[in-house]
Amino acid sequence: MKSIRLNNKFVTAGIATALMMTGCTNNASLLSAAQAEISGSKQSTITSEKASVNHTLSDIQGHWAEQAIQGAIQAGYVDGYEDGTFKPEQEVTRAEFVTMVTKAIGLNALKKETDSNWYDPFISAVVNAGYHRYTDFNSGTWNTAITRLEMARISVRAADEKLQSADNQTSDEELMFLATKTGLITGMADGQLGKEETATRAQSVTIIQRILDLKEGKELEVDKRAASYAEVEWRSTNMESILGVLPEGEFPMDLSYGAEVDVTLKQVLVVDMEDPDAAFRSWFPKVLRSIDGKYSTDDYLVALKMNVSNNAVREGYWDISQYIGPGYHFGRAVIDSDFEDLTHVSTYGTYLMKKKFNNITWMLMIMPKTEVEERLSNREFWISISNNYEPTRRVNYLSE
Repeated sequence: MKSIRLNNKFVTAGIATALMMTGCTNNASLLSAAQAEISGSKQSTITSEKASVNHTLSDIQGHWAEQAIQGAIQAGYVDGYEDGTFKPEQEVTRAEFVTMVTKAIGLNALKKETDSNWYDPFISAVVNAGYHRYTDFNSGTWNTAITRLEMARISVRAADEKLQSADNQTSDEELMFLATKTGLITGMADGQLGKEETATRAQSVTIIQRILDLKEGKELEVDKRAASYAEVEWRSTNMESILGVLPEGEFPMDLSYGAEVDVTLKQVLVVDMEDPDAAFRSWFPKVLRSIDGKYSTDDYLVALKMNVSNNAVREGYWDISQYIGPGYHFGRAVIDSDFEDLTHVSTYGTYLMKKKFNNITWMLMIMPKTEVEERLSNREFWISISNNYEPTRRVNYLSE
C-alpha cells in the first residue's frame, strides 16, 4: 500500500482577466539610440524616436490595458509616439522591457565609458539587481522581441528577493509557475501559457505595474487555470493550484513494490468538472460516475497517468477496471466511450498477463467537490495506492 501524503499549502486563487495575446504590428523600437538619455533618475522616461507625447493617445480608449497604460505614462517610465498613439499591440524587445523595469523600479542605470549600446546601462542594472542573468538568453539579441517566458523570469525575480541571488537555480518551469501563482502572468485566451509568444507594449506595462504592486505587498488576482497548466509543466501535478495541497514525493513515482507488473505514476491531474473552462477539462468531456452511472457535473476528477509494464509471462489478467470501485474515499469514473479522446487520455480494461505489455494508461477517481473541500478543511484528504499480486485471483490490481 502506498499512501501519497499531502501537505496543506493553500494559495490565493482568484480568476483574473486573461492576458490576451494578439497579432503584433511592426517591431519599431521605443527608443532611439541617438536620443535615449541615460541617467539614474527614477523619473527618466522611455521616449519615442522624437518628442515626448503629452496629448491624449488616440489608440488606447477602450483597450483592456487602458488604465495600466495611463498609469505607466503618468509614472514616467514609458511614453507614446509623436503621432499621438501608444501602439499597445506592438512587440517589445528585450532591451525595451528591461529598460522599462529599470526605470519603473528605480534601479541605478549609470552610463559607463565602455557602453556601446543605449541599453547597456539598463541591462547592467537588472543583472546587478538579480532580475536577469546573462545566461537567460541562449539565442537572439537584445533587439529580439521578448517572449512571455523571458518576461516572466525577469518579473518574478524582480518581485521576490529570494530569487535574486546568483546562486539561485530555480528552473524556468518553476519560475513560470511562480509568475502565474502570484498573478504576475495570466493565461492566454484559452488559459494556455504561450511561453514562446512575444509580448506587447500593453502587456509589458501591465506586468510592470503588477511587479510594483507585489513589491508593495499587494495581493493580485490569480488566473487559476494558467497556474494549473504551469504547475503541471513543473511538478506533473496541479494539486496545489486546485486544492492547495502538495504530495510528499515527486513524479514520476515508482509504485511497483516488487509486483509482477511495474507501475510508474507519471502525472496526477485534478479537474473541476463543474467548470467547462477548467484546466484540462477538454481532456475529459464526458465522465461517468460508476456509483450511479451519471455524468459528472459537480465533482473533482483526479486523473492518474501511469505507465504499466509486464515482463512476466503467465496465465491470468491484470484488470484495470477493478482498481477503483466506489469506496470510502474516491469513486471510480470512466470516460464515456463515445467521447473518448485518444489524443490526450486513453483508459484500458484488462491486460492479458501471458503477453508482455508496456502502455500508458489513465486511472480516474472522482469525488463531490463539497466532500473534497470538507476533507481538506479537516485534513482528512489523501490518496492511497497499492499494487499487490493476489495468487488466488491471479490478478495484479491497484486499489484506491
